[in-house]
Amino acid sequence: MILINSFEPGFQKYSKKLPPEIREKARKAFENFEKQDQSTFSRGLEFKQLKGTLHSIRIDDHYRALGHKIGDTVYWEWIGPHDEYMRRIRGQ
Repeated sequence: MILINSFEPGFQKYSKKLPPEIREKARKAFENFEKQDQSTFSRGLEFKQLKGTLHSIRIDDHYRALGHKIGDTVYWEWIGPHDEYMRRIRGQ
């Protein structure tokens, strides 16, 4: 199954805080995400279920994004540095 990206209104707030090179990596990661079948995701994306509908995707070694997968759509709500990602998922 191919998944679709949907960006929640608050996502842009977090994205704007990222360095330009990370925003570009994120754009490419989300573009690649939509091109791949869920069963064959590249290892680099590391799309994974965390809890319930909450999923994450790897932007690079230091950045992640969080979203909720509902049906064939992932509603991305946050993107940021790995340390903040760890704080957020521990709180889930």
